[in-house]
Amino acid sequence: MKKTKILGSILGVVLLLGTFQVVSAVDDATDSGKTTQELKKRIEKVVEEKKQEVGEVVAKISTKKRGFVGKIDRVTSETITLETHKGVLIVPLSANVSVTKNGKDVTIDDIAVDEWAITLGVEENGTFEPRFVLVSSKSLRPPEPVVLLGTLKSLTSKELVIVSRSDSEEKSITVTKNALFEDSDGTEIDSEMFEKDLTVLVTGFQDEDGITGTTIRSLAPLSKEK
Repeated sequence: MKKTKILGSILGVVLLLGTFQVVSAVDDATDSGKTTQELKKRIEKVVEEKKQEVGEVVAKISTKKRGFVGKIDRVTSETITLETHKGVLIVPLSANVSVTKNGKDVTIDDIAVDEWAITLGVEENGTFEPRFVLVSSKSLRPPEPVVLLGTLKSLTSKELVIVSRSDSEEKSITVTKNALFEDSDGTEIDSEMFEKDLTVLVTGFQDEDGITGTTIRSLAPLSKEK
């Protein structure tokens, strides 16, 4: 009866752990008390090892690295409020939070509304705890890709103006030095071959500064010689 109770206790420990199996072989011996003590020690050792492993896993699950990008909507003596794509986020700036701007360490007095910030930290039990904040006077939001179809109205070395086919409105597009001008077949050509009233397809991106064209293609084949 005593041996049955001990084996029942051992089975209960194994079921309680759930994440591992305890395998032991007990040889027949005349000294059953000694065998039982050895078995208990083995179980206790395995249980202690698994407790540490499970604890590490739980800590990793409950602590997640997080990051947010947003426009600064409000600044107080202890916090900044960001407008992120997930909504409003209040970021506490304690002494443990590193804040930089233009590559230099700054204080909350150097942060202004309408600037941008990236905040990195960890989330513990559903609460975000910042560790690092990078402040920028320029937008940190990725530019939005754009594709425009329209009629060419004017073209200079720095700007392209088209009348959009979608809404018949004029669109001013910045032309960079690296912008590509292409014929209808995708062959790169000189920008001087583009003339007024030509139908063009413009691809590029749009940010807070406006639209920038990276590729301007003629939809009509152009002569190799102007």
